[in-house]
Amino acid sequence: VSAQPLTMKSECKYAMKHGGVFNGKDSITLFEFIKNLETVAGYRLNPNQIKWAQMDFERDDKNGNGLLDLQEIG
Repeated sequence: VSAQPLTMKSECKYAMKHGGVFNGKDSITLFEFIKNLETVAGYRLNPNQIKWAQMDFERDDKNGNGLLDLQEIG
């Protein structure tokens, strides 16, 4: 039972890395994060959505280096 969350977490990280948000990279900048979200969504984010995306990015950038690392997700 305890192996399932680890598998799911691993699968989620794989999907994040290869599904468009990270575009196969291990880390991305805020600019890349927003542009990749827009590409995945298929439209440009409005200023309010960009604000929320920035807040998510900054919350998840646990080491505060200005890069969102795949290891910081989840």
